[in-house]
Amino acid sequence: MSTIAINRKAHHDFFILESWEAGIQLTGAEAKSAKAGHLQISDSFAKISSAGEIYLYNCYIAPYKPAADKEYQPYRARRLLLHKDQISQLIIRMRGEHITVVPIKIYTNERGLIKLELGIAQGKKKYDKRQAEKEKAVDRNIAQTLKKFK
Repeated sequence: MSTIAINRKAHHDFFILESWEAGIQLTGAEAKSAKAGHLQISDSFAKISSAGEIYLYNCYIAPYKPAADKEYQPYRARRLLLHKDQISQLIIRMRGEHITVVPIKIYTNERGLIKLELGIAQGKKKYDKRQAEKEKAVDRNIAQTLKKFK
């Protein structure tokens, strides 16, 4: 299992309540470009369509150079592959509490398939972000002082 891309902003901007694994429907050229690491998921999000399918929006996958497709759209919406019961559970979770579905990381599994780790997330306020920064700074200082005395 090798990681292709990580959304570092997800843990900074959101409280991740739980995570799910989903497949992504890609074209062949997109899959090759993604496996080469030419993608970005920092500002992307998942949304449920009216047809009951989940799509990943604002995910950039760079054009694959050998595939000369002039009409390629790098920011197109890509369908996420989940079971129907998983989609219904996500719909139930998203109804109530101002919940967002954000991608956490994209990786390849043992079989070489591209998978996406989705996080069911709740947005942080500014004071939550400041508190997290303070906690990181304190942890960093503790680790530095422990390292000096070892």
